Amino acid sequence: MSQSTSDPTRGELFQNERPTRQGSISRYDLLLAVIPLVFLIAAVFGALLSVPLNLSLFGAALVGAVAVVDGVFWNPPV
Repeated sequence: MSQSTSDPTRGELFQNERPTRQGSISRYDLLLAVIPLVFLIAAVFGALLSVPLNLSLFGAALVGAVAVVDGVFWNPPV
């Protein structure tokens, strides 16, 4: 009785892998884009409203940390 397994060295895909198109945006690209975008929004938010800048940047740091934890630990690259 033989079992067939996928061999990535021969170009076969594992069951949970999906081929991606060249030039498509991945989840990790979006996570990397979210981090500076959140800091930019926080800086503008802190400057326009009467919220201290360090408080708004602290909130951005928390959101950025959640994005990093999501990309590294919760949904790591395969």
